[in-house]
Amino acid sequence: MLCLDDHEALAFVGGELPPDRLPEVIAHADACVACHELIEGLCSIERDAYEPLAAGYHIERGGESPLRATELGLERSVWLVVPRPRARAEREIATRALLVHPHIAPLLAAGELDDGRLFYALPRTDGISLDAALSRAQNRAERLTLVRHVLAIAEALAYAHARGVTHGALEPQHVRVDEHGATTIVEWGPGGDPRTDATAIRALLEQLLVGRLPRKAAAAALAQAPQALAAICRHDHAECGELAAELRTALQPVRADAPVYRWPPIVAAAAFGLALGLAIGLL
Repeated sequence: MLCLDDHEALAFVGGELPPDRLPEVIAHADACVACHELIEGLCSIERDAYEPLAAGYHIERGGESPLRATELGLERSVWLVVPRPRARAEREIATRALLVHPHIAPLLAAGELDDGRLFYALPRTDGISLDAALSRAQNRAERLTLVRHVLAIAEALAYAHARGVTHGALEPQHVRVDEHGATTIVEWGPGGDPRTDATAIRALLEQLLVGRLPRKAAAAALAQAPQALAAICRHDHAECGELAAELRTALQPVRADAPVYRWPPIVAAAAFGLALGLAIGLL
């Protein structure tokens, strides 16, 4: 498995990691020096040293941003994101305020910590990172069950582009997915060119089709992948609206009849992958 991201490490330390995930994480942390040090650092933090940081919030665990917290009164679990420097924080808050979309983590509030740093609050989402979901998939059929998340990301970024906002640094670890099929972009990048976001989504789609093969082998594997999706990987999109439209068209035959997604199990994943292959010309 890949190294733990911040969300998974915090969930592990806080006892919120799904039970079926625990053995794999424990085994990895025991063998991986970087993850062991990350977990050890989170465990050593004295919570009292961070209370109170933000009026209206109880900080459950301090350390590096994002901070896990509970919004007092509503008793709502949130992440408090504390960007540095202040100019970056102001930019991120302004960007988040513009984006209201079902696949983008909404801005709940923004404020100032008692040490003067700006923060903003996001809902604490369930599930795992898309990167972790990719690592769990053992073959193309299982990876293809994640294509709907790629479409959701493309639709979210198309929405952002229409409002003059770009991500600029999209990675699978920036996205959370859950067993109900929900997709949420939780971390936002520094912005940039819309074409950069489209390129990042195509790279993610290609990873679903060919796995983590070396670049030289990936081209041959892509030739054996569902061609409606492979064609999207080869297309140079200027922004995400066109890319999302192509993905919707490619998935249309499958989405109407596909079974409701469940986490995995392997049999359901394989069935969905087979259906997708039949629908778009693999078999």
